[in-house]
Amino acid sequence: MKIQTFWAGACSLLLALPASALEIVFKDGTVLKNAEVYVPPPNRFSSGGPTIFGVNLTVNGKLYIHHFPYVESAVTEETVDGDDDGIYELRKATRIVTHYRPPVLRERAPREFGYSCTPSRLPFVHFNEPTLAKLKLNLSQHPLIAVQHRARLAGSIDLALRHKPQPHELHTPQTAAKWQQEADRDVRLYPQNIFYGKWIKK
Repeated sequence: MKIQTFWAGACSLLLALPASALEIVFKDGTVLKNAEVYVPPPNRFSSGGPTIFGVNLTVNGKLYIHHFPYVESAVTEETVDGDDDGIYELRKATRIVTHYRPPVLRERAPREFGYSCTPSRLPFVHFNEPTLAKLKLNLSQHPLIAVQHRARLAGSIDLALRHKPQPHELHTPQTAAKWQQEADRDVRLYPQNIFYGKWIKK
């Protein structure tokens, strides 16, 4: 019931959004603006379209490669009325950042982008809840995606929303460093084809 209420509210807010341009927010806090879900045209043989394992994204026509930064949980201060007696106090709280290590899927990037190094497909579990709502709406209405496939994609997004993180899935500084060591090297070879997550603030 909670999930149905969430989707109903989210969809009512998102109907006015264009189907192509999306603001994508990752659980690690990365904000990717003007992104598009890559859906190859029907006359192109490609492995890059949306699947139950996730999506490829493009920015300004370039294939997006995520850098999977590691974000530490932070201690914050908040003012609360702990005993409900009208007396407020300053209390420290830990803001837990739950994000996942890079995918282990070694699928090659769509060959039409001229890039076959760092994997580009992004599993749904890496996106925050509002982004999952956008993706579900976008994919469920996309004219180039078969109706039966839309249902499978929606089910995969729902699974990502309900997913309970397991200890071995969580991101670490070590997994971030290992991923970026490879990605930093690879993307430099294809700047005309690729948009890399580290370049967002440049």
